[in-house]
Amino acid sequence: MAEADIAIGALAPGYRHEETLARAALRAGTSYLSSCPDAPGTAVLMDLADEAGRAGVILMGGLSWTPGLSILLALAAARRENRPI
Repeated sequence: MAEADIAIGALAPGYRHEETLARAALRAGTSYLSSCPDAPGTAVLMDLADEAGRAGVILMGGLSWTPGLSILLALAAARRENRPI
């Protein structure tokens, strides 16, 4: 993980793996994006927020299909067509 700019977690169910993956990213000094939309997974990332800030990394969850990736795809499509959102 240390060689990556960003680690992406997409294991299911996410709430079971979120803490392990987020802590591994912190140890590696790598930002972590997760598809986990569940409240327990979000709570883990919030609990690690201060540690992430000190490490200079981002921990972000909830990037599942909706609303996460669907919004990013809409943004990319709008930019491709040169249209404001």
